[in-house]
Amino acid sequence: MAIRILTIFVLLFTGLTAFADEPGPEPASVAENKAKVTADFLLWNATEDGLGWVATCPGGAGTIVMGCDVRQMEPGWRGGFKIGAGYQWSEDMWDLFGRWTWFEDGDYDQVTTVATLFPIWTHPNQAGTSNSGSAQYALKFNAFDLEFGKTFKPGTFFTLRPHVGVKGADIQQNFDQHFRGSGITGSNLQDSVTMSSDFGGVGFRGGFDYDWDLNWYGLSLFAKGSFSVIFGYFKTSYLGVSEPLGAGAINTTAHVRDEFMTTKGVFEGALGVNLHDTKLLGEDYPLDFYVMWEDQEWFKQNQFLLFMSDITDDGKFIHDKGDLGLNGVTFGMALGFSI
Repeated sequence: MAIRILTIFVLLFTGLTAFADEPGPEPASVAENKAKVTADFLLWNATEDGLGWVATCPGGAGTIVMGCDVRQMEPGWRGGFKIGAGYQWSEDMWDLFGRWTWFEDGDYDQVTTVATLFPIWTHPNQAGTSNSGSAQYALKFNAFDLEFGKTFKPGTFFTLRPHVGVKGADIQQNFDQHFRGSGITGSNLQDSVTMSSDFGGVGFRGGFDYDWDLNWYGLSLFAKGSFSVIFGYFKTSYLGVSEPLGAGAINTTAHVRDEFMTTKGVFEGALGVNLHDTKLLGEDYPLDFYVMWEDQEWFKQNQFLLFMSDITDDGKFIHDKGDLGLNGVTFGMALGFSI
């Protein structure tokens, strides 16, 4: 994903360099200021490093462990939305634009008795191997962007809009696992792990929007790129429980919460095509229909607690620190009007 985002930035700045010596007239201003509203449908997929939850091995618990495979959580393609509104000062082409993004994704996986299972996220004091298991991962993503930009024309058919602003985010992740049977304590024990990793923050954002007018039936190509530095707060929790399948006491092996402030970076990039129309609703209400491929890279968002096996200390844990990626197709429409 990072390679795709880098490619978008390379295309963006290559275009700026190639056409910088062909200045065109500034976009024509009109007597009235302009406003617009946007609505987007997302068909996105979430990926995150470090979501392997169990190692499946062909041999029994007492044999040499070889040929094991780690099963990964693989969230599918889900729908989401964006809604936005903007205002443009006609004389100087300055504008202010705000946008809210909502998206949810997740996955469920299970393994029955086809091999020996070695859980990855259970506490060292819980059973070492299991006969069957299941895992569920859930992501809830909300982000808000506020952009302050200005439109220029570096070429006859090209417009450039640099922008600065703020970005806020609320990202909630849950990762639950259940295992049954143990090579250590017998098959009448089940272990469960319940984890959460929640992040909220706000920070600075800056980037460029680049548009190439094809001068053909209102079609244009565009590229978008931005980078954000977000100052935020993580709240993580871990609960490990062992309990008999029948009657018996429930044993809490670990119950830990960790909260900390941190700074995280975000790369965003998009490539797409836009159709501008002034016939359906008239010149006073221009419409834009667009479709684009988007990539977002949220660095080190996987902060689930992973306990380390230590003879002298059962309380040692680390944060996985895997990156969260959001990518997919966005279909949108924008309506402009004068105020």
